[in-house]
Amino acid sequence: MNVLMTDYEKEILYGYINGIWAKQVLERDKEKITKAKFKYPEIYEEWISELERKNGEHLHQTRNQMKMAEMKIWEIRTEDPKKGIKYGCSYRGYHSDHHMMPRVLRKNVENHIRMLVFNDGRRKSF
Repeated sequence: MNVLMTDYEKEILYGYINGIWAKQVLERDKEKITKAKFKYPEIYEEWISELERKNGEHLHQTRNQMKMAEMKIWEIRTEDPKKGIKYGCSYRGYHSDHHMMPRVLRKNVENHIRMLVFNDGRRKSF
């Protein structure tokens, strides 16, 4: 029996996935900025650090929502990550797998980072 997730549960799931991937993107970008020879690299590093802090707050809130909703989310390793990523989720006693194509994930993470940059990190990224 396939039980549909509520909108709230989907918001938690995709908010968590977007936050985890945004964290990786921001870490890579910070490394690239450090290696690049900008005239004032400290400014960019501080900006990226601030985005990482906002994303950390988002992930903290999302994890608290997961606890309250009694949800668990985990990554399922795929043979070829270029074909997509897969996450497992348990909610309300049910279990489901969620597959996301790379371009959809990329767009979702881009929107999440835009939310962090322009909306002070308060709005959900779903």
